[in-house]
Amino acid sequence: MAMQRNSSFTASMTSSLDRQTSYDANADELQNLINMHERSGQPFDINKPKAHWKKASDAVHCANTSTCNKKFGMMDRKRNCRMCGNVFCRPCTEFQKRLSNIGVPDPTGRLHPVCALCFGAESQKVGQIRNDTETLFMYRDKWVSHLNEVKMKAQQNVKPNPARIHDRRIEYAEECLRLTEGFRSNYNFIKMTFTEVVGKVPDWQKSRHWFRYEKTPDCTICSKTFSKLSRKIHCRVCSKLCCTKCVHEELLIYIDEEGDSKWGINGTVAFSVKPSKYCLLYICTHCKPHLEQLMLEIMRREEELEELIEEEEESITFFEELIPVQRRLWMMQSDISMWLPKFTADVEVYTSPETSTKSVGLDSLAKCNIDLSDTFSKMSITSQKLRIMKPTTKAEAVVLNNCIKGMLLFYSENMYLFRKALKSLADFAPPGVLDKLQMIVNEVTTRNVLSVCKSICYNIIFLQDKYSLEDAAIKILAQLVESLEDDFRLAVEKNKTGEDFGEMVKAIDEMVQMELKGRRRIREPRSKSSYAVFRQCAAPLRSCRRELEAKTSKKDFVESKGMLEVLLEAKSSPFRIM
Repeated sequence: MAMQRNSSFTASMTSSLDRQTSYDANADELQNLINMHERSGQPFDINKPKAHWKKASDAVHCANTSTCNKKFGMMDRKRNCRMCGNVFCRPCTEFQKRLSNIGVPDPTGRLHPVCALCFGAESQKVGQIRNDTETLFMYRDKWVSHLNEVKMKAQQNVKPNPARIHDRRIEYAEECLRLTEGFRSNYNFIKMTFTEVVGKVPDWQKSRHWFRYEKTPDCTICSKTFSKLSRKIHCRVCSKLCCTKCVHEELLIYIDEEGDSKWGINGTVAFSVKPSKYCLLYICTHCKPHLEQLMLEIMRREEELEELIEEEEESITFFEELIPVQRRLWMMQSDISMWLPKFTADVEVYTSPETSTKSVGLDSLAKCNIDLSDTFSKMSITSQKLRIMKPTTKAEAVVLNNCIKGMLLFYSENMYLFRKALKSLADFAPPGVLDKLQMIVNEVTTRNVLSVCKSICYNIIFLQDKYSLEDAAIKILAQLVESLEDDFRLAVEKNKTGEDFGEMVKAIDEMVQMELKGRRRIREPRSKSSYAVFRQCAAPLRSCRRELEAKTSKKDFVESKGMLEVLLEAKSSPFRIM
């Protein structure tokens, strides 16, 4: 029985060994089949990864016969495609593809140069195998080595850099809010004076990171060791202990006219009225540039918020914006339709050779000419608002396009008739009639432009101190008003209507004073920047310039036109809106 059991055990062991051998042979055969499949049926030796490469010395032409087929010379560099092994010139192997070490597509492989045909070929269909155990061991060894280094440094008891030991992420906005709120709730002049004399720091100035004197032997900024006589001062923002060279009393906390507590860097904050409640706190040289940057960012955000609020208040829908503009254009069209036939009829009567006594006076012709010129000019300016409108739907675009086409058609037809009547008047009118007519137009035009520019100048002077407006721009604007007054006086003297120039200027001044007391032409913007003020002045100044150029000849009022051009077109002028 024992012999029988031994023989059966021996037979089972032999069969298991044979089975294991067959398994190994099958695995090797399967691996060879996979390699042959990846190499397109070609056998592959893993010890020779470049076995499928063709010899570069045997290649005479580039393997890219379809587009290149370049003949290799002495200076041409040959390159094997890492995937198919063929020999190409360098420009034909500028493509790259991720390949394994046996030259087959592998998403986890390295980038190798390949030809265009292999670059566009299919990716590998056989799955990838990765050994996560080796990766785990690698990272574990790195972590163990890092822990050993930390332990060695701790054992060596190396003294850390005092300038870095207290470093932490400081939220400067939160710290400034803490100081402003603490100052507003704990302000007391007697207590503040007492604490300054005693040298005690109030609790509202201490943060939760406040460092103790005995635990900080060195300055946290310059690493200077404190002596018994050296003074230690806390930065009220980051709470670090610093020497007297690294900390200065420059953080200004104050309560403004509206009762709000604010902060700023001393010397950079401008006050219209000096605040009665304020204090200066210590800040270190490390925190000061961050606070200056934060202050600039807060000012920029406040200006953007003010502009956004103004835009939201003024924002309206497309049709709410279109209807008032179109209504003004319709009113101008009705005025032109009423005045233009009368003007053409008067011109025909005045220029008729059969009429011995002129039944039409120059005043009537001049009035119609001024009214029509003014209306055409306003219509041209108002129509520009249609061009800057932005429709959001297709229906709005169709409506806007029809409005612009109708306005342009009306303007071109009636402007042609108006210019034709003026040309007829110039051709057939008696000598001196057109000069007299132009004198009347010059007087009315200069009076209107003078009243607008003087109103703008007074408004700018009224807002100069509050918004810190530039003196150079105000000086040019004042010179423009003086030049317009001289032009207006010259026009009145040439016209010889008998009206007193001083009384006319006095009437303009009274009108401007009434405007300043009531609804001003230039309103006060919410943002404190001067740009918002100058932006409101640009539109009326452009209208004045257009009116002068349209209604007067080129040789008249040259100085005033030049000043308006400098104000609106010079790069350094604040009235120039980009």
